[in-house]
Amino acid sequence: SVVSAFGGFAGIGSLLRLWRNLGPNIYTLVGGIGFLALALTGVAMTAVYSATGIEWIHIFIGGSFVASLIPFSLALFYAEPADEIENIEEEDEDVGLVAVQV
Repeated sequence: SVVSAFGGFAGIGSLLRLWRNLGPNIYTLVGGIGFLALALTGVAMTAVYSATGIEWIHIFIGGSFVASLIPFSLALFYAEPADEIENIEEEDEDVGLVAVQV
């Protein structure tokens, strides 16, 4: 449905923000990809459940949404320190990207 498409775009946006604003490093990239893949697996399992009506598929629906927080949390754990983000901000001025410090 249209709502699933918007959710997919939001997931891609979350992946890019997680990777770019907290890194960029391999941990934030893999964490973002893992988050998106597991969240979309939950969406796919919901579609399977709607088509089949098999109740035990709820295990995979809930499990994939809960498990998507594991790579997301690992990406947060391995985020770059703020002083390294300042160096990235200086490098990105030519392409118009800005790293925001919180």
